[in-house]
Amino acid sequence: MAEKVVRTICFDCHSKCGVLLHVKDNQIVRVEGDPNHPVSQGMVCCKGLSAQQIHAHPDRLKYPLRRVGPRGGNKWQEITWKEAMDEIEEKVRGITTKYGDGAFVTGQGTGRGWNHWHMRAQASFGLPGWGLCPVHVCLMPNLLPTMFTYGFFSFIDAADVRNANTIVEWGINPLTAWPGLQGPQLLEARKRGAKLIVIDPRFTDLAAKADIWMQIRPGTDGALALGMMNILIKEDLYDKEFVDKWTIGFDMLAERVKEFPPERVAEITWLPEEQIIEATRMMANNRPTTSTISLGVCMHTNGMQAGRAIADLFGILGDMDAKGGFLSNRFWDVMLVPEITKMDTDRLGALLGDETKPLLTRAGGAPWPDAVWRAITTGKPFPVKGMGFVADDPVMCYENSRDIVAALSELEFMFVKDYFMTDTAKMADLVLPTAHWSERESADEELYSDPCPVVVPQKAVDPPGDAWCDWQFWLELGKRFKPDWWPWKNVHEMWQWRLKTFYNIDATWEEMTKQGYYVTYGGEKRVHKKYEKGLERPDGQPGFRTPSGRIELYCEAWANFGYDPLPDYVSPSSYINEQLMIAYPYVLMTGARIYPFYHSAWTQIPMQREIEPEPFVEIHPDAAKAEKISDGDWLFVESSNGRIRAKARLTKGIDPRCVHVPRPGWRDPCKELGLDGYGHLGANINVLIGAEPSDPQFGTPAMRSARCRLIKIEAV
Repeated sequence: MAEKVVRTICFDCHSKCGVLLHVKDNQIVRVEGDPNHPVSQGMVCCKGLSAQQIHAHPDRLKYPLRRVGPRGGNKWQEITWKEAMDEIEEKVRGITTKYGDGAFVTGQGTGRGWNHWHMRAQASFGLPGWGLCPVHVCLMPNLLPTMFTYGFFSFIDAADVRNANTIVEWGINPLTAWPGLQGPQLLEARKRGAKLIVIDPRFTDLAAKADIWMQIRPGTDGALALGMMNILIKEDLYDKEFVDKWTIGFDMLAERVKEFPPERVAEITWLPEEQIIEATRMMANNRPTTSTISLGVCMHTNGMQAGRAIADLFGILGDMDAKGGFLSNRFWDVMLVPEITKMDTDRLGALLGDETKPLLTRAGGAPWPDAVWRAITTGKPFPVKGMGFVADDPVMCYENSRDIVAALSELEFMFVKDYFMTDTAKMADLVLPTAHWSERESADEELYSDPCPVVVPQKAVDPPGDAWCDWQFWLELGKRFKPDWWPWKNVHEMWQWRLKTFYNIDATWEEMTKQGYYVTYGGEKRVHKKYEKGLERPDGQPGFRTPSGRIELYCEAWANFGYDPLPDYVSPSSYINEQLMIAYPYVLMTGARIYPFYHSAWTQIPMQREIEPEPFVEIHPDAAKAEKISDGDWLFVESSNGRIRAKARLTKGIDPRCVHVPRPGWRDPCKELGLDGYGHLGANINVLIGAEPSDPQFGTPAMRSARCRLIKIEAV
């Protein structure tokens, strides 16, 4: 068979870079970046380049499997998809009939492009919103403060890096986390002279390219934002015309930020006072200014108020929906609308955790994970007896890993759908095989920076055995419960409905794949400052999509969830508990992304694992000297919640008072390279993190500002 080239998108992270897959005899023989992709423009990283090894890996799940013997025994019988789907339907109906709608919960990890279909499926079983999704730590702590403040979600898609004069990367390194989505744009912006401020406790490859690197104390971002507003207002550097016309609460905010003069903020944040002033002036005097604010800011017990402070900061700078500023894009409006999700907002109070974390349930639309695990073990406030996980290994991706294992062991029924046999899958009753992005046509997520294209993926190779794509799975399962909600015959029809309904694209599947990319509102079609033209609000009136129609620097709706309506700073919980600080002297940061892996995935893939073969912990040489630790020593990293293993990696790019353990966990062995796997307990950062203390209304734990100590393993 002759070699063919298939244009599609990589989904081994949320960048979704365009790729060209060279295929011969149903095997991927070459991967290259697609130079015509409107955003990635030919960029492809090591994750995408390993598609060949993922597709052909001998350990891929190929057929549905039913557990044989005791739960966790890892013994299986191969069955058909019909048998598997019949059993899932029978179990879901039986559990929800006996125990109630909320007794069966579906869960997702990081999305593979079907977040909204997961929500639609959960609603089909009778429960509103997300079934189980880690939005208490991912995305929503960034998105909700901007929604309450601006009326729209502002995330990486909102940062107009291509046209900004000053770019602030706050708590994120897009070169590792979103390499194709923002990486090329950042480098191009630097070439044309844009200023770059990086706010990060760690010296990264991005920090090396910055005009100003601010090595902030973890969890003090809110204080920095308040201090910057103090300077902007005191020096009359804010956009007075914009503030007067388009914001409310400025006078009260001005009084609040008087409490945060530069000298106090310097003491809180460990930053030099002069640097705080310099960065603030750069942001104000070299506009338009944009920023990407991400997980480094929000994964703290004070994360939500930090998000509000940063939202207010950029609100008074004034570059809202402006060229080079913060763009208001349609992605979130399309992805999370009830027409797709079937979310019943009147019933979100039924989600687990509502009594203690109402901002998460009522505004985030998700249960608090800790409440789900407790409902399994206690039956309160109502029982959870069954769960289904798609693209989700909860014992790896949620805090309190040991408690999760104990809870899942008590379920009456559980299914898992994934690429490989994960630690969670080993505990399941049914294990279902999943098609990789190279093997499917379902990866729709439009979270792109400008020009914000809609990209239609294509199938390049057949999946191994009888692996299904996730869209197909949700479609077939949903039809069994709410057939009128799932009227489509196949994935192609789902795509056509989505594009026609929300983007007014009426095309056949063949026409869609030939076109490949649709730019519907970005790029040359971009309308800036829609709030001035009555194009932002659904009622057609000028203004923002907030109750007041203005940017709400003082937010009454925020107060309804128990927060101060003005942004404020409260120290992370780990800086208040003196006994904890003595026993565990280092500030523990967990979870930063590294190049080869996608969260906890791909540690069994040789092309990935040879880049980062072993789990590691970053330590400053001065701290290592005090602990008598040498580079490469094996250590226990221990918190009050547990301990994991990691190799010492000495770096001057971290404060001596801090240590950092990255996200992956190195769960799976890489047989080809003879490298060990560490399971869900050996090197998994979530062993170190407890569900409490957490953000009081949203449940975000201290993933980036916990406490730990280091123990050299040879001395144990």
